[in-house]
Amino acid sequence: MTSRVLERSVNLIPWQARHWIKHIPLVAGAQRLFFRTFLSGREFLHIINAGPAKGLVYPISLPFDKAIWTGTYETELAKAVANSVNHGDVCYDIGAYRGFFSGVFGLAGASHVVAFEPFPENCAQLQRLFANNPGLPLTFEQVAVGSENGIAEFNVMPDSSIGKASIEQLSTRPANVGSAKGSAQDDRPRNLRRLSSKSAGNEDRCRRR
Repeated sequence: MTSRVLERSVNLIPWQARHWIKHIPLVAGAQRLFFRTFLSGREFLHIINAGPAKGLVYPISLPFDKAIWTGTYETELAKAVANSVNHGDVCYDIGAYRGFFSGVFGLAGASHVVAFEPFPENCAQLQRLFANNPGLPLTFEQVAVGSENGIAEFNVMPDSSIGKASIEQLSTRPANVGSAKGSAQDDRPRNLRRLSSKSAGNEDRCRRR
């Protein structure tokens, strides 16, 4: 009971205040102590209650998912993504990482969202996220997106949101590479939108195809 109250405690803070509260002297340190003491080291389901992902049921691990828990993760980009989606669009989240933007696409009215993500640990998170949001049209494919099908060596960065098929490396792992051409074929007549994120080695961007 106490843990559930703590997990929901962020909902008591007005959404706009969540963006700057950490800059108040001593608050950042108090937040870190709070997370370590009461909420770190375990996963819990949280319904995001504000921002572009409002209503998304997200498996939270603190302090890793702190910005998602507060509804302030990549706020400006998330707003732009949500505003770019028309009802019935088909959306590709390329380099989906842990699926936050896939959820934003679905909540914004997409008819079908395909998340592409090559790393198994991120795909496990995607499975949990999608299973807990059965009302959203979310699917995922465990591949990196390229021009041809095959296998590529991906560099694994310290931040698991980032992977690059390049010569700079800390460690490498093989990843399946597939073309997005065959995905969502039944929805081809409708608009198709793409979000390319850091896993593809690019800056986040959303554009109409």
